[in-house]
Amino acid sequence: MSVEVCQYQQAAALLPLALPQLRRLLRVMHAALPDEAGAEVLCDVELHIVRDGMIAAANSRYMGCHGPTNVLSFPGGGGMAGILVLSADTLLREAALYGQVPEEHCVRLLAHGMGHLLGHDHGPEMDALCATMEEAALQAMYEDM
Repeated sequence: MSVEVCQYQQAAALLPLALPQLRRLLRVMHAALPDEAGAEVLCDVELHIVRDGMIAAANSRYMGCHGPTNVLSFPGGGGMAGILVLSADTLLREAALYGQVPEEHCVRLLAHGMGHLLGHDHGPEMDALCATMEEAALQAMYEDM
């Protein structure tokens, strides 16, 4: 799987993980997927790191929801990459609000977004898939530290 990180300078500076780490963690998540998860349909991912204003605009335009959210997923297909849009502002705000380690919350959000890219909706099946990806990514992240 190839991963392209499309960063916006101000947003990327807020992230708790470096861009090469994000690329590696997304690849680790993909490799951890069981065969039946449909990983073969996901060959390329674009990760866009944005601020709240940009994700709020995308949330309104594409989801019909008002305000910022943490991560949006746009499945690819027909040779197009799946797209993840991650708000650095919301990631940090939620980590503080929930008392979570920002790096771990980042991994959690990326796993959630990947679950949606694979065509899953919220529920037990997606929760199990996200837990598998999250566990593999956290193990890789802490091995690197």
